Amino acid sequence: MHLCLMIISKYNYTCKYAIMTLKCNHSYIIGAYMTKGKKVKAIDSPSFSESVTLQNIGQFIKARRTQQKLSTQDTALLCNISSHTLNKIENGFEGVKFATLLRVMVALGITLRIEPWDARDA
Repeated sequence: MHLCLMIISKYNYTCKYAIMTLKCNHSYIIGAYMTKGKKVKAIDSPSFSESVTLQNIGQFIKARRTQQKLSTQDTALLCNISSHTLNKIENGFEGVKFATLLRVMVALGITLRIEPWDARDA
């Protein structure tokens, strides 16, 4: 079985305030007022060739968030989670619900895809 992370660039933030519309679980989330604060410094994405781990997924999420110039507070607000939970996700801690992880990924335009495997891999 192969897991693949795909980053889809749907949202590009160049202003301090934005209204986002995201399709999530067959409903639309419309929000949110972006807070003023320190400028977010973009970090590079980790290697796509690494195996998928919680730490690796967290690095992708943090890279995507910072590349979109979103603070942790804004992202948490957008995803309806606490900043503490987002911090746990970005640092690869266990104990976060998979549904919460997927919600953050959808909000940031990251897709998790399971690719077909050959019968001989079984």
